[in-house]
Amino acid sequence: NSCLFSQFRGTTSTGCRPFDANADGVVFSEGAALVTLRRLQDAEQFNLPISAIIAGAGLSSDGKSPSANVPQSKGQLLSLERCYANYGIDPASIIAIEGHGTSTPVGDSTELVSLRSFFAEKHASSIPVHSLKGLLGHAGWAAGTASVIAVCEYLRNGLFPAQAAFRQPSTALLESSGTLTVPTHPITLPPHKGRIAIDGFGFGGANAHVVLEHYDAHKSKSKSTKISHSTTTPVDSELVIVAYHAELPTGSIRFERDQVKTPKKFIILPQLADDMDISQSLAIIVTEKVLQQIPQFDDALRRETSLLLAMSGKTERGVEATFRIMTERMRRGLLGNELLLGRLDAAYSTARPSGAYTLQCMMPNVASGRAALLLNLNGPNFVVDAGADSLQAVFTAAALLLGSGDKAGTKMVVVADIDTQSSHIANSAVDNGGLPASEFAAAYAVTTRRFAQLRGLRVICPVDQVFHPNE
Repeated sequence: NSCLFSQFRGTTSTGCRPFDANADGVVFSEGAALVTLRRLQDAEQFNLPISAIIAGAGLSSDGKSPSANVPQSKGQLLSLERCYANYGIDPASIIAIEGHGTSTPVGDSTELVSLRSFFAEKHASSIPVHSLKGLLGHAGWAAGTASVIAVCEYLRNGLFPAQAAFRQPSTALLESSGTLTVPTHPITLPPHKGRIAIDGFGFGGANAHVVLEHYDAHKSKSKSTKISHSTTTPVDSELVIVAYHAELPTGSIRFERDQVKTPKKFIILPQLADDMDISQSLAIIVTEKVLQQIPQFDDALRRETSLLLAMSGKTERGVEATFRIMTERMRRGLLGNELLLGRLDAAYSTARPSGAYTLQCMMPNVASGRAALLLNLNGPNFVVDAGADSLQAVFTAAALLLGSGDKAGTKMVVVADIDTQSSHIANSAVDNGGLPASEFAAAYAVTTRRFAQLRGLRVICPVDQVFHPNE
Protein backbone atom coordinates (compact mmCIF):
# COMPACT_ATOMS: atom_id res chain seq x y z
CA ASN A 1 0.00 0.00 0.00
CA SER A 2 2.70 2.50 0.98
CA CYS A 3 4.65 1.97 -2.26
CA LEU A 4 1.59 2.41 -4.45
CA PHE A 5 -0.10 5.14 -2.40
CA SER A 6 3.07 7.24 -2.57
CA GLN A 7 2.91 7.25 -6.36
CA PHE A 8 0.11 9.80 -6.21
CA ARG A 9 1.61 11.56 -3.18
CA GLY A 10 -0.84 10.10 -0.69
CA THR A 11 1.72 9.13 1.96
CA THR A 12 3.35 11.52 4.40
CA SER A 13 7.04 12.37 4.65
CA THR A 14 6.68 14.02 8.06
CA GLY A 15 4.15 12.04 10.15
CA CYS A 16 0.42 11.47 10.50
CA ARG A 17 -1.42 14.54 11.84
CA PRO A 18 -5.17 14.45 11.11
CA PHE A 19 -7.00 17.78 10.80
CA ASP A 20 -3.73 19.71 11.16
CA ALA A 21 -2.68 22.55 8.87
CA ASN A 22 0.51 20.63 8.04
CA ALA A 23 -1.13 17.27 7.32
CA ASP A 24 0.44 15.88 4.16
CA GLY A 25 -0.56 12.23 3.90
CA VAL A 26 -1.34 8.91 5.50
CA VAL A 27 0.81 6.47 7.46
CA PHE A 28 -0.17 2.84 6.82
CA SER A 29 -0.01 0.40 9.71
CA GLU A 30 -0.90 -3.20 10.40
CA GLY A 31 -3.49 -4.48 12.83
CA ALA A 32 -6.36 -6.80 13.58
CA ALA A 33 -9.56 -5.84 15.37
CA LEU A 34 -12.57 -7.88 16.45
CA VAL A 35 -15.85 -7.04 18.16
CA THR A 36 -18.69 -9.36 19.09
CA LEU A 37 -22.25 -8.24 18.39
CA ARG A 38 -25.29 -9.55 20.25
CA ARG A 39 -28.89 -8.42 20.50
CA LEU A 40 -29.21 -6.39 23.68
CA GLN A 41 -31.93 -8.61 25.11
CA ASP A 42 -29.79 -11.73 24.56
CA ALA A 43 -26.69 -10.11 26.06
CA GLU A 44 -28.64 -9.17 29.16
CA GLN A 45 -30.22 -12.62 29.40
CA PHE A 46 -26.79 -14.31 29.38
CA ASN A 47 -25.26 -11.64 31.63
CA LEU A 48 -22.60 -10.71 29.06
CA PRO A 49 -20.46 -7.58 29.47
CA ILE A 50 -21.87 -4.79 27.30
CA SER A 51 -19.36 -2.19 26.12
CA ALA A 52 -21.81 -0.01 24.18
CA ILE A 53 -25.11 -0.03 22.33
CA ILE A 54 -25.31 0.56 18.58
CA ALA A 55 -27.90 3.30 18.37
CA GLY A 56 -27.88 3.49 14.56
CA ALA A 57 -25.88 3.25 11.36
CA GLY A 58 -26.06 4.85 7.93
CA LEU A 59 -24.44 3.70 4.67
CA SER A 60 -24.07 5.33 1.27
CA SER A 61 -22.03 5.62 -1.91
CA ASP A 62 -20.73 8.89 -3.30
CA GLY A 63 -22.22 8.28 -6.73
CA LYS A 64 -20.68 10.39 -9.51
CA SER A 65 -17.14 11.48 -8.69
CA PRO A 66 -14.05 12.51 -10.68
CA SER A 67 -12.20 9.47 -9.34
CA ALA A 68 -12.52 6.55 -6.94
CA ASN A 69 -9.97 8.18 -4.61
CA VAL A 70 -11.65 11.62 -4.51
CA PRO A 71 -14.19 11.75 -1.63
CA GLN A 72 -17.49 13.56 -2.11
CA SER A 73 -19.20 15.48 0.67
CA LYS A 74 -22.65 14.83 -0.80
CA GLY A 75 -22.14 11.08 -0.46
CA GLN A 76 -20.81 11.34 3.07
CA LEU A 77 -23.76 13.53 4.06
CA LEU A 78 -26.13 10.84 2.83
CA SER A 79 -24.71 8.34 5.30
CA LEU A 80 -25.27 10.78 8.17
CA GLU A 81 -28.79 11.69 7.05
CA ARG A 82 -29.78 8.04 6.74
CA CYS A 83 -28.36 7.14 10.14
CA TYR A 84 -30.21 9.83 12.10
CA ALA A 85 -33.46 9.67 10.12
CA ASN A 86 -33.77 5.89 9.98
CA TYR A 87 -33.12 5.36 13.69
CA GLY A 88 -34.77 8.51 15.01
CA ILE A 89 -31.57 9.81 16.63
CA ASP A 90 -31.42 13.46 17.66
CA PRO A 91 -28.14 14.90 16.28
CA ALA A 92 -28.01 17.17 19.34
CA SER A 93 -27.40 14.07 21.46
CA ILE A 94 -23.92 13.52 19.93
CA ILE A 95 -21.23 14.48 22.43
CA ALA A 96 -18.15 13.59 20.32
CA ILE A 97 -17.10 12.19 16.94
CA GLU A 98 -14.40 9.62 16.17
CA GLY A 99 -13.55 10.74 12.64
CA HIS A 100 -12.11 8.96 9.64
CA GLY A 101 -9.24 11.52 9.55
CA THR A 102 -6.45 9.95 7.48
CA SER A 103 -4.22 13.07 7.44
CA THR A 104 -4.64 13.58 3.70
CA PRO A 105 -5.54 17.23 3.02
CA VAL A 106 -8.40 16.46 0.63
CA GLY A 107 -9.84 13.62 2.71
CA ASP A 108 -9.74 15.49 6.01
CA SER A 109 -11.18 18.72 4.60
CA THR A 110 -14.01 16.85 2.84
CA GLU A 111 -14.93 15.04 6.05
CA LEU A 112 -14.94 18.28 8.07
CA VAL A 113 -17.12 19.97 5.45
CA SER A 114 -19.58 17.04 5.63
CA LEU A 115 -19.74 17.11 9.44
CA ARG A 116 -20.08 20.87 9.56
CA SER A 117 -22.84 20.85 6.95
CA PHE A 118 -24.84 18.27 8.89
CA PHE A 119 -24.38 19.44 12.48
CA ALA A 120 -24.15 23.24 12.05
CA GLU A 121 -27.86 23.90 12.61
CA LYS A 122 -28.47 20.89 14.84
CA HIS A 123 -26.00 21.35 17.68
CA ALA A 124 -25.73 24.18 20.21
CA SER A 125 -22.02 23.81 20.96
CA SER A 126 -18.82 22.67 19.24
CA ILE A 127 -18.46 18.89 18.93
CA PRO A 128 -14.98 17.47 19.66
CA VAL A 129 -13.56 15.43 16.75
CA HIS A 130 -10.72 12.92 16.99
CA SER A 131 -8.98 10.47 14.67
CA LEU A 132 -7.32 7.33 16.01
CA LYS A 133 -5.08 7.25 12.92
CA GLY A 134 -2.94 10.02 14.43
CA LEU A 135 -1.90 7.48 17.05
CA LEU A 136 -2.11 4.10 15.28
CA GLY A 137 -1.81 5.00 11.61
CA HIS A 138 -4.24 3.63 9.00
CA ALA A 139 -4.71 -0.10 9.63
CA GLY A 140 -6.63 -0.65 6.41
CA TRP A 141 -9.54 -3.07 6.72
CA ALA A 142 -9.14 -3.07 10.54
CA ALA A 143 -9.32 0.73 10.89
CA GLY A 144 -13.09 1.04 11.24
CA THR A 145 -13.35 -1.70 13.86
CA ALA A 146 -10.44 -0.14 15.73
CA SER A 147 -12.46 3.09 15.91
CA VAL A 148 -15.44 1.16 17.32
CA ILE A 149 -13.24 -0.36 20.04
CA ALA A 150 -11.75 3.07 20.82
CA VAL A 151 -15.21 4.62 21.26
CA CYS A 152 -16.24 1.79 23.59
CA GLU A 153 -13.19 2.69 25.69
CA TYR A 154 -14.04 6.41 25.62
CA LEU A 155 -17.50 5.61 26.95
CA ARG A 156 -16.16 3.18 29.56
CA ASN A 157 -13.52 5.59 30.90
CA GLY A 158 -15.59 8.75 30.52
CA LEU A 159 -12.79 10.52 28.65
CA PHE A 160 -12.43 11.71 25.05
CA PRO A 161 -8.75 11.96 24.06
CA ALA A 162 -6.64 14.80 22.78
CA GLN A 163 -5.68 14.52 19.11
CA ALA A 164 -2.20 13.07 18.70
CA ALA A 165 0.32 15.17 16.72
CA PHE A 166 -2.14 18.07 16.42
CA ARG A 167 -0.51 21.51 16.45
CA GLN A 168 -2.34 23.94 14.19
CA PRO A 169 -5.92 23.72 12.84
CA SER A 170 -6.38 23.26 9.11
CA THR A 171 -8.30 25.78 7.03
CA ALA A 172 -11.32 23.45 6.92
CA LEU A 173 -11.27 23.12 10.71
CA LEU A 174 -11.06 26.89 11.16
CA GLU A 175 -14.05 27.26 8.84
CA SER A 176 -15.91 24.75 11.06
CA SER A 177 -15.33 26.83 14.19
CA GLY A 178 -18.43 26.86 16.39
CA THR A 179 -19.54 23.45 15.10
CA LEU A 180 -16.42 21.27 15.35
CA THR A 181 -13.27 21.39 17.41
CA VAL A 182 -10.19 19.16 17.72
CA PRO A 183 -9.24 18.79 21.40
CA THR A 184 -5.68 19.46 22.54
CA HIS A 185 -6.32 17.91 25.97
CA PRO A 186 -8.59 15.06 27.16
CA ILE A 187 -12.25 15.97 27.68
CA THR A 188 -14.36 14.55 30.50
CA LEU A 189 -17.57 13.08 29.09
CA PRO A 190 -20.97 13.32 30.81
CA PRO A 191 -21.31 10.31 33.14
CA HIS A 192 -23.40 7.38 31.90
CA LYS A 193 -25.05 9.20 29.04
CA GLY A 194 -24.43 10.62 25.62
CA ARG A 195 -23.64 9.23 22.20
CA ILE A 196 -20.45 9.19 20.15
CA ALA A 197 -20.53 9.02 16.35
CA ILE A 198 -17.98 7.23 14.16
CA ASP A 199 -17.08 8.03 10.54
CA GLY A 200 -15.70 5.51 8.05
CA PHE A 201 -15.17 6.82 4.52
CA GLY A 202 -13.35 4.49 2.14
CA PHE A 203 -11.81 4.31 -1.32
CA GLY A 204 -14.44 3.89 -4.00
CA GLY A 205 -16.83 6.31 -2.29
CA ALA A 206 -18.09 3.86 0.34
CA ASN A 207 -19.37 5.75 3.39
CA ALA A 208 -20.47 4.65 6.86
CA HIS A 209 -21.61 6.60 9.93
CA VAL A 210 -22.32 4.73 13.18
CA VAL A 211 -23.59 5.99 16.53
CA LEU A 212 -22.69 4.22 19.79
CA GLU A 213 -24.23 5.05 23.14
CA HIS A 214 -23.43 4.25 26.76
CA TYR A 215 -25.12 1.14 28.18
CA ASP A 216 -27.01 1.80 31.39
CA ALA A 217 -28.20 -1.42 33.01
CA HIS A 218 -30.67 0.52 35.13
CA LYS A 219 -32.29 2.06 32.06
CA SER A 220 -32.04 -0.86 29.67
CA LYS A 221 -33.40 -0.43 26.15
CA SER A 222 -34.08 -4.10 25.56
CA LYS A 223 -37.00 -3.19 23.36
CA SER A 224 -34.31 -2.14 20.87
CA THR A 225 -34.22 0.93 18.70
CA LYS A 226 -37.20 1.29 16.42
CA ILE A 227 -36.37 1.87 12.81
CA SER A 228 -38.56 3.23 10.05
CA HIS A 229 -40.23 0.06 8.80
CA SER A 230 -43.52 0.11 6.94
CA THR A 231 -46.08 -2.49 7.95
CA THR A 232 -45.22 -5.60 5.94
CA THR A 233 -46.06 -9.29 5.95
CA PRO A 234 -43.51 -12.12 5.49
CA VAL A 235 -44.68 -12.45 1.89
CA ASP A 236 -44.17 -8.71 1.27
CA SER A 237 -40.62 -8.82 2.60
CA GLU A 238 -39.63 -11.96 0.66
CA LEU A 239 -36.53 -11.28 -1.44
CA VAL A 240 -36.95 -11.75 -5.18
CA ILE A 241 -34.77 -11.50 -8.28
CA VAL A 242 -36.17 -9.10 -10.88
CA ALA A 243 -33.31 -9.06 -13.44
CA TYR A 244 -30.04 -10.82 -14.15
CA HIS A 245 -27.17 -10.79 -16.62
CA ALA A 246 -24.09 -12.95 -17.13
CA GLU A 247 -20.83 -12.49 -19.05
CA LEU A 248 -18.76 -15.53 -20.05
CA PRO A 249 -15.50 -15.87 -22.01
CA THR A 250 -15.92 -16.56 -25.72
CA GLY A 251 -14.25 -19.75 -26.92
CA SER A 252 -12.01 -20.01 -23.89
CA ILE A 253 -12.06 -20.35 -20.11
CA ARG A 254 -10.50 -16.89 -19.74
CA PHE A 255 -11.72 -13.47 -20.73
CA GLU A 256 -9.51 -11.88 -23.35
CA ARG A 257 -8.14 -8.93 -21.39
CA ASP A 258 -7.87 -6.61 -24.38
CA GLN A 259 -11.48 -7.38 -25.37
CA VAL A 260 -13.19 -6.57 -22.05
CA LYS A 261 -13.71 -2.82 -22.28
CA THR A 262 -15.79 -0.39 -20.26
CA PRO A 263 -18.54 1.11 -22.46
CA LYS A 264 -17.31 4.24 -24.24
CA LYS A 265 -20.07 6.42 -22.78
CA PHE A 266 -18.28 6.29 -19.43
CA ILE A 267 -15.51 8.88 -19.27
CA ILE A 268 -12.35 7.35 -17.78
CA LEU A 269 -8.81 8.68 -18.03
CA PRO A 270 -6.90 6.63 -20.62
CA GLN A 271 -4.04 5.91 -18.18
CA LEU A 272 -6.55 4.69 -15.60
CA ALA A 273 -8.46 2.58 -18.12
CA ASP A 274 -5.23 0.91 -19.26
CA ASP A 275 -4.28 0.05 -15.66
CA MET A 276 -7.72 -1.06 -14.43
CA ASP A 277 -8.18 -4.62 -13.24
CA ILE A 278 -10.59 -6.68 -15.30
CA SER A 279 -12.84 -7.17 -12.26
CA GLN A 280 -13.62 -3.45 -12.27
CA SER A 281 -14.50 -3.47 -15.97
CA LEU A 282 -16.73 -6.52 -15.54
CA ALA A 283 -18.45 -5.03 -12.48
CA ILE A 284 -19.38 -1.96 -14.53
CA ILE A 285 -20.58 -4.05 -17.49
CA VAL A 286 -22.79 -6.54 -15.63
CA THR A 287 -24.25 -3.89 -13.30
CA GLU A 288 -25.20 -1.65 -16.20
CA LYS A 289 -26.73 -4.58 -18.12
CA VAL A 290 -28.90 -5.52 -15.15
CA LEU A 291 -30.09 -1.97 -14.48
CA GLN A 292 -31.01 -1.54 -18.15
CA GLN A 293 -33.64 -4.22 -17.57
CA ILE A 294 -35.36 -2.25 -14.79
CA PRO A 295 -38.26 -0.18 -16.19
CA GLN A 296 -38.21 3.50 -15.24
CA PHE A 297 -34.92 3.29 -13.40
CA ASP A 298 -35.07 6.95 -12.40
CA ASP A 299 -32.88 9.15 -10.20
CA ALA A 300 -34.96 8.38 -7.10
CA LEU A 301 -34.36 4.64 -7.45
CA ARG A 302 -30.74 5.21 -8.44
CA ARG A 303 -30.32 7.01 -5.11
CA GLU A 304 -31.56 3.91 -3.25
CA THR A 305 -29.83 1.17 -5.23
CA SER A 306 -26.93 -0.65 -3.60
CA LEU A 307 -24.17 -2.68 -5.21
CA LEU A 308 -22.65 -5.69 -3.44
CA LEU A 309 -19.94 -7.77 -5.07
CA ALA A 310 -18.88 -11.33 -4.23
CA MET A 311 -15.22 -11.71 -5.11
CA SER A 312 -12.51 -13.69 -3.32
CA GLY A 313 -8.77 -13.30 -3.25
CA LYS A 314 -6.46 -10.70 -4.71
CA THR A 315 -7.22 -9.09 -8.04
CA GLU A 316 -5.04 -9.93 -11.02
CA ARG A 317 -3.72 -6.37 -11.07
CA GLY A 318 -2.93 -6.67 -7.37
CA VAL A 319 -0.99 -9.88 -7.97
CA GLU A 320 0.98 -8.14 -10.73
CA ALA A 321 1.86 -5.12 -8.61
CA THR A 322 2.87 -7.21 -5.58
CA PHE A 323 4.77 -9.64 -7.77
CA ARG A 324 6.97 -6.93 -9.29
CA ILE A 325 7.81 -5.57 -5.84
CA MET A 326 8.67 -9.03 -4.48
CA THR A 327 10.45 -10.55 -7.50
CA GLU A 328 14.03 -9.76 -6.45
CA ARG A 329 13.46 -11.20 -2.98
CA MET A 330 11.98 -14.35 -4.52
CA ARG A 331 14.94 -14.62 -6.91
CA ARG A 332 17.35 -14.66 -4.00
CA GLY A 333 15.38 -17.44 -2.35
CA LEU A 334 15.34 -19.54 -5.55
CA LEU A 335 19.03 -19.33 -6.45
CA GLY A 336 20.13 -22.65 -7.90
CA ASN A 337 16.62 -23.77 -8.93
CA GLU A 338 16.73 -22.99 -12.63
CA LEU A 339 13.25 -24.39 -13.34
CA LEU A 340 11.52 -22.09 -10.86
CA LEU A 341 13.73 -19.14 -11.76
CA GLY A 342 12.69 -19.59 -15.38
CA ARG A 343 9.02 -19.55 -14.39
CA LEU A 344 9.62 -16.50 -12.21
CA ASP A 345 11.23 -14.63 -15.09
CA ALA A 346 8.44 -15.64 -17.47
CA ALA A 347 5.83 -14.31 -15.05
CA TYR A 348 7.78 -11.09 -14.46
CA SER A 349 7.99 -10.41 -18.19
CA THR A 350 4.18 -10.29 -18.45
CA ALA A 351 3.55 -8.16 -15.34
CA ARG A 352 2.79 -4.50 -15.97
CA PRO A 353 4.79 -1.90 -14.02
CA SER A 354 2.81 0.10 -11.47
CA GLY A 355 1.96 3.78 -11.78
CA ALA A 356 -0.01 6.58 -10.16
CA TYR A 357 -3.38 4.86 -10.77
CA THR A 358 -2.37 1.29 -9.90
CA LEU A 359 -3.56 1.29 -6.28
CA GLN A 360 -7.17 2.23 -7.05
CA CYS A 361 -7.11 0.00 -10.13
CA MET A 362 -6.11 -3.10 -8.16
CA MET A 363 -8.02 -2.80 -4.86
CA PRO A 364 -10.83 -5.40 -4.68
CA ASN A 365 -13.26 -3.04 -2.90
CA VAL A 366 -12.91 -0.44 -5.65
CA ALA A 367 -14.55 -2.82 -8.16
CA SER A 368 -17.97 -2.16 -6.64
CA GLY A 369 -17.09 1.48 -5.97
CA ARG A 370 -16.04 2.10 -9.56
CA ALA A 371 -19.35 0.77 -10.88
CA ALA A 372 -21.35 2.76 -8.30
CA LEU A 373 -19.39 5.88 -9.25
CA LEU A 374 -19.90 5.58 -13.02
CA LEU A 375 -23.56 4.52 -12.72
CA ASN A 376 -24.26 7.18 -10.07
CA LEU A 377 -25.65 4.80 -7.43
CA ASN A 378 -26.04 6.14 -3.87
CA GLY A 379 -26.96 3.01 -1.94
CA PRO A 380 -24.03 1.39 -0.10
CA ASN A 381 -21.41 -0.50 -2.10
CA PHE A 382 -18.93 -3.06 -0.82
CA VAL A 383 -17.15 -6.31 -1.67
CA VAL A 384 -17.54 -9.51 0.35
CA ASP A 385 -14.79 -12.13 0.38
CA ALA A 386 -15.97 -15.30 2.13
CA GLY A 387 -14.11 -17.72 -0.11
CA ALA A 388 -16.39 -20.32 -1.68
CA ASP A 389 -19.33 -18.90 0.28
CA SER A 390 -18.94 -15.33 -1.01
CA LEU A 391 -22.10 -15.28 -3.14
CA GLN A 392 -24.31 -16.60 -0.35
CA ALA A 393 -22.72 -14.11 2.06
CA VAL A 394 -23.53 -11.27 -0.34
CA PHE A 395 -27.18 -12.36 -0.60
CA THR A 396 -27.29 -12.40 3.21
CA ALA A 397 -25.89 -8.85 3.26
CA ALA A 398 -28.46 -7.80 0.65
CA ALA A 399 -31.23 -9.15 2.87
CA LEU A 400 -29.93 -7.10 5.80
CA LEU A 401 -29.81 -3.92 3.72
CA LEU A 402 -33.29 -4.42 2.27
CA GLY A 403 -34.67 -5.08 5.75
CA SER A 404 -32.94 -2.18 7.48
CA GLY A 405 -35.72 0.40 7.27
CA ASP A 406 -37.54 2.67 4.83
CA LYS A 407 -35.05 5.51 5.34
CA ALA A 408 -31.92 3.37 5.20
CA GLY A 409 -31.29 4.10 1.52
CA THR A 410 -31.73 0.66 -0.03
CA LYS A 411 -34.77 -0.33 -2.09
CA MET A 412 -32.88 -2.49 -4.57
CA VAL A 413 -29.56 -4.33 -4.47
CA VAL A 414 -27.44 -5.37 -7.43
CA VAL A 415 -25.69 -8.56 -6.32
CA ALA A 416 -22.69 -9.26 -8.53
CA ASP A 417 -20.40 -12.30 -8.61
CA ILE A 418 -17.06 -12.12 -10.42
CA ASP A 419 -14.31 -14.71 -10.76
CA THR A 420 -11.21 -13.79 -12.78
CA GLN A 421 -8.77 -15.84 -10.75
CA SER A 422 -7.16 -17.76 -13.61
CA SER A 423 -4.44 -15.12 -13.66
CA HIS A 424 -1.76 -15.29 -16.33
CA ILE A 425 0.76 -14.45 -13.59
CA ALA A 426 -0.25 -17.48 -11.54
CA ASN A 427 -0.38 -19.69 -14.61
CA SER A 428 3.15 -18.65 -15.58
CA ALA A 429 4.67 -19.08 -12.12
CA VAL A 430 2.83 -22.15 -10.81
CA ASP A 431 2.21 -25.63 -12.18
CA ASN A 432 -1.53 -25.99 -11.56
CA GLY A 433 -1.74 -29.58 -12.80
CA GLY A 434 -3.59 -28.62 -15.96
CA LEU A 435 -6.78 -27.74 -14.11
CA PRO A 436 -7.43 -24.04 -14.80
CA ALA A 437 -10.68 -22.55 -13.54
CA SER A 438 -13.26 -20.94 -15.78
CA GLU A 439 -13.89 -17.22 -15.42
CA PHE A 440 -17.30 -15.55 -15.28
CA ALA A 441 -19.20 -12.45 -14.20
CA ALA A 442 -22.88 -12.27 -13.28
CA ALA A 443 -25.25 -9.83 -11.60
CA TYR A 444 -28.77 -10.03 -10.14
CA ALA A 445 -31.18 -7.23 -9.26
CA VAL A 446 -32.73 -8.11 -5.89
CA THR A 447 -35.56 -6.40 -4.03
CA THR A 448 -38.52 -7.26 -1.83
CA ARG A 449 -41.69 -8.71 -3.32
CA ARG A 450 -43.58 -5.71 -1.97
CA PHE A 451 -41.32 -3.20 -3.75
CA ALA A 452 -41.41 -5.25 -6.95
CA GLN A 453 -45.20 -5.07 -6.90
CA LEU A 454 -45.18 -1.33 -6.18
CA ARG A 455 -42.87 -0.70 -9.16
CA GLY A 456 -44.53 -3.24 -11.44
CA LEU A 457 -41.34 -5.28 -11.79
CA ARG A 458 -41.44 -8.80 -13.20
CA VAL A 459 -40.43 -11.34 -10.54
CA ILE A 460 -38.14 -14.01 -11.99
CA CYS A 461 -37.88 -16.11 -8.83
CA PRO A 462 -37.51 -15.83 -5.05
CA VAL A 463 -33.91 -15.59 -3.84
CA ASP A 464 -34.46 -18.69 -1.68
CA GLN A 465 -34.77 -20.78 -4.83
CA VAL A 466 -31.18 -19.93 -5.74
CA PHE A 467 -29.93 -21.67 -2.65
CA HIS A 468 -32.80 -24.11 -1.98
CA PRO A 469 -33.86 -25.30 -5.45
CA ASN A 470 -35.66 -28.38 -4.11
CA GLU A 471 -38.00 -26.46 -1.86
